[in-house]
Amino acid sequence: MISHKDMMGIIATEAIEGPTQKPTRDLGSGASFHRGKSKQDYDGLIYLAAPYTHHSTHVRDARFQSINKAASVLMRRGFLIFSPISHTHPIAMAGSLPTGWDFWKRYDETVLSYCCCMIVLTLPGWQESKGVCSEIGIAKSIPIPIHYVGQESVFDFNL
Repeated sequence: MISHKDMMGIIATEAIEGPTQKPTRDLGSGASFHRGKSKQDYDGLIYLAAPYTHHSTHVRDARFQSINKAASVLMRRGFLIFSPISHTHPIAMAGSLPTGWDFWKRYDETVLSYCCCMIVLTLPGWQESKGVCSEIGIAKSIPIPIHYVGQESVFDFNL
């Protein structure tokens, strides 16, 4: 089983918008405004991506709890967060639905098309996650800004 410390590990934060644009102003917590974007551009729905699928139900459940905690912190701070894992995990469990990306892809693509940006919660395994990598690809193709934030950094996250 993955330790609590590993589950809460932080990977360096950074913000990107598309393959060639770089953040223009650091706000001190790893988040940045992007060229041509103002605070008002981020008042819409924010997509919270995070790794979920794992062969161990204990890891899946721990990820679900970590994601919910991060979403609640961000929501308490006034961000409009949509967390696909928070929404779909209970539905998948109640209906014995698949938990992998292939089943949820169309749903997530649709929701992402309505979002103003994406936050990637960098829990252990995020870089190997088929779903997270696919969601990042979709966000880049839209394009919307992507912010990489560690579990502990959600307390300090600003746009």
